[in-house]
Amino acid sequence: MESVTGTKPPVKSLITGGVMGRLISEFDWSKTSIGPRERWSESLKNLVNMMLVNRFPMLLWWGEHYVQIYNDPYI
Repeated sequence: MESVTGTKPPVKSLITGGVMGRLISEFDWSKTSIGPRERWSESLKNLVNMMLVNRFPMLLWWGEHYVQIYNDPYI
């Protein structure tokens, strides 16, 4: 979505989420089938954010190649 000025809003960073939040933020997702974080759907961003702040082990398989994303308790 573009703003009135024609510029795109900045990409929301992921919630801190401990170790996995940092690793997810630093990882080059453009080399995966789900693409760079800037292009992630709102659904994927929301699921990842929810997982990162959750204290229960959570694993998400996303996309046709089942890319795995998980939170600290899952480690």
